[in-house]
Amino acid sequence: MKKPAHPHPRNARSAWTPCRRFFALCLVAGVFVAGCDDVPITTVSYQVEDVQTFATGVLGQGPMLVVVRGHAHDVPAADTEAAVLNALTGATQWIAEPRFTTHSEESASLSMRLVVVLNDRPPEPCLGDPSGGPPQPGGRVELTMTFCSGETVLSKVRGRIGRTDGLDDPRFARLIRQATVDLFVSGHAS
Repeated sequence: MKKPAHPHPRNARSAWTPCRRFFALCLVAGVFVAGCDDVPITTVSYQVEDVQTFATGVLGQGPMLVVVRGHAHDVPAADTEAAVLNALTGATQWIAEPRFTTHSEESASLSMRLVVVLNDRPPEPCLGDPSGGPPQPGGRVELTMTFCSGETVLSKVRGRIGRTDGLDDPRFARLIRQATVDLFVSGHAS
């Protein structure tokens, strides 16, 4: 007895295969792009050789001054500073007890400092006092993190994350931690 013919001839099925593959590729790409909002992206734009030695020297003497400008979310500046300091401390693992401060009178050095600018792209963060920007829609955060010696840039990183739900959002901390590692670990400059 002869088998009944398949309801979809082979030629019809193979004509749909490229379309199905394209649809699946678009679906995967959409999920990947949507997931990029959750991943920090950082780029080292400048770094002197052995920058970590400079940082270790300051951190060994006492707290490193951190200047935080701009707002990731609509919260008091002190809350933003505390979240940044907490993430910095968690990322600085090459020294036993890293200490950071936003108070100049407590710092080991006024000239060797870390400048963190949120939601603005200052051309020269070590010169003057950059202002930073307001919170961005959807909790998007952009940052410029610069390690300065006076007016000289020792290392500079730019980064962003597509969305955060507040300063306690792990995505915000991941952005700060990733930028910190890139800033101080030699050999990341492109």
